[in-house]
Amino acid sequence: MTLSVDPVLTLPPVPELSLGPLVFEWCQEYVRQPDGPDAGERWQFTPEQIRFLHFLYAVDDRGRFLWSRSVLRRAKGWGKSPLMAALALAELCGPVRFDGFNSAGDPVGVPASLPWVQIAGVSEKQTNNTMSMVLAMIAESPIVDDYGLDPGLTRVFTAGGGKLEPITASASTAEGARPTFCVLDETHHWVQANGGHKLAEVIRRNLGKSRDGAARSVETTNAHEMGIESVAERSYDAWQTQLAGRTARATILYDSREAPAGIDLAEEPELMAALAATYGDSTWVDLERVRDEVYDPGTPPSEARRFYLNQMSVADDAWLSPLEWDQQALPEQSPADGDQITLGFDGSKSDDHSALIGSLVDVDHVFEIKVWEPDKTTGEVDRADIDREVRRAFERYDVVGFLSDLHPWESYVDRWAEELGSGLCVRSTTRQPIAFDMRSRQAEFTAACESFHDAIVEEQLTHCGSTRFRQHAHNARMAANRWGITVRKEHRESARKIDAVPAAVLARLARQQYLALPASRRRRQRTGRASFL
Repeated sequence: MTLSVDPVLTLPPVPELSLGPLVFEWCQEYVRQPDGPDAGERWQFTPEQIRFLHFLYAVDDRGRFLWSRSVLRRAKGWGKSPLMAALALAELCGPVRFDGFNSAGDPVGVPASLPWVQIAGVSEKQTNNTMSMVLAMIAESPIVDDYGLDPGLTRVFTAGGGKLEPITASASTAEGARPTFCVLDETHHWVQANGGHKLAEVIRRNLGKSRDGAARSVETTNAHEMGIESVAERSYDAWQTQLAGRTARATILYDSREAPAGIDLAEEPELMAALAATYGDSTWVDLERVRDEVYDPGTPPSEARRFYLNQMSVADDAWLSPLEWDQQALPEQSPADGDQITLGFDGSKSDDHSALIGSLVDVDHVFEIKVWEPDKTTGEVDRADIDREVRRAFERYDVVGFLSDLHPWESYVDRWAEELGSGLCVRSTTRQPIAFDMRSRQAEFTAACESFHDAIVEEQLTHCGSTRFRQHAHNARMAANRWGITVRKEHRESARKIDAVPAAVLARLARQQYLALPASRRRRQRTGRASFL
């Protein structure tokens, strides 16, 4: 789930079956406001937090949780730590496990059997923030007597043997535990160097051992910095993979509220509206004070966007920023059967992905036809399926140009040229209408990359906004050569693929070449391609 900031009607509907309402009622009874002018009063969730509860505790008709792990991504100061502290207490004592349905068909909840709740961070300082709120929330609550709690400075025990504790990045000491719930706090700080990767891996293994299959985790994070391989970035990439339909099941709940793309920080009214959209109903946040932090000379714009607008920061060598790409998404500009298009293909047989991208001729718009990744068993892409999709595109659309990288698809490119090339108006070379060997045509490809980049930045080029295409565009890095700036992966062995980008560049280059032809060499638009079913 991604929560849209505007309009509200675009929010996904709340799940019908959820233990969320029961958790809400329990927290209202036992959790106390930890600080501020209302300290000691009953805890109050915001409507946005209540909505998150409904999704987090959603179950299917068998009572199994819909998601095994969740990510809550919000701006700095939104209230992630207090919310996680309240959830940690609910998981320690509240009705967080399914126990059948009542006569009205609503789920019934009971406490976890022998609960073991962990609050995890890469340092003690990180976990102390949430743990101190846990202790403050129970200081004036009847929970201590009703559940026989024994609170200490760093742990809380129940009379029945349950416990709530902090753990840090000494992953070896966490191995073998059997937690029932775990909070992974501020995972944008969890990286390889501080033990964050190992800790996250250990936690997930431990949660996977639960006997009832109901042990889960929630990550909290600000927008992550792209390219530093934080746990937050890895979780985002995993969620993107899920969105693209490349996982067997949807097991990740990703809840993010961020400012719309294209916000000009220098325009104060625009910034204030963006902050209001980002912080939602977190009424305790003084937006004017946040504005002052954004405008402080010591706050880099990238950090202001990350922490206060909840927008991902840009890697120093990013080809395009996520905002530049995302604001040019125009999904409704979908091609119709018979439309004139050009095609671009960039393929690999084993390591990288392969992508077939189209470009509309009438308007400057590129769209994904299909992206393939190597089969996990064989390690190779489905070449037969790629061949079918290419031919299917020729059947469905009026293809006037097709440029394909050559290596390692020489035999297929030759066959496409022989069997499909006669109807193409654009020819890659006088002898070969389709083959575009990037190894020997770097100058031409670099110029096409720069043209594509400038058209996105200047808001002249739109795209379909598909999840996989978006991932590849976000992954693309700048590569300088003697002709200018082209694109590359982070490094040769990087798992962050970009193949849809060069395919799109080739498709758009073919379009530009077609439009540069004299009218006598173009062909009239054909419609009603009834051969496509």
